[in-house]
Amino acid sequence: MKNWNFSHIKMVSVSLSAAKKEAAVRELAAFLKESPQINNFEKFVTDVLERERRQPTGIGHETAFPHARTDSVNKFVVVFGRSGNGIDFGAIDKKPARLIFLLGIPKFEIRGYLQVLGLLSRSLKNEKFRQKLLEAKDEKEIRQILVSMNEKQAPHKTHAIA
Repeated sequence: MKNWNFSHIKMVSVSLSAAKKEAAVRELAAFLKESPQINNFEKFVTDVLERERRQPTGIGHETAFPHARTDSVNKFVVVFGRSGNGIDFGAIDKKPARLIFLLGIPKFEIRGYLQVLGLLSRSLKNEKFRQKLLEAKDEKEIRQILVSMNEKQAPHKTHAIA
């Protein structure tokens, strides 16, 4: 078992160029194209987009978690991207997502998947945390903000995943 926290985010895109949901998913997924955690890249992207069509992943607070539990992923992966203008991910508050976390989850992983989504959801309800992510100047600063959130989430700091 491996403990997941914000420091496990694989890649950070400070400024997404995409203006639409599908393009944003593809742009973020491109960071994973050669990743050993992805055993079928095209299927992974297709699965995320299909999941997004069935149930949009905009959770409000200018945040979205496009994701898929799929057999095209053999190890949990997360990529973070930030959009200047925001992208419509179908959030209940109707606000476009500016903070986007793309997740790939092995099909067999249920508990860890729910724990990581819970950690992200709890953390991103914090307005100061979201604002810091939006104002960060570069990838290094974003990573520092994410790691500092690990420390603030101490009781919930790590979540076991396979």
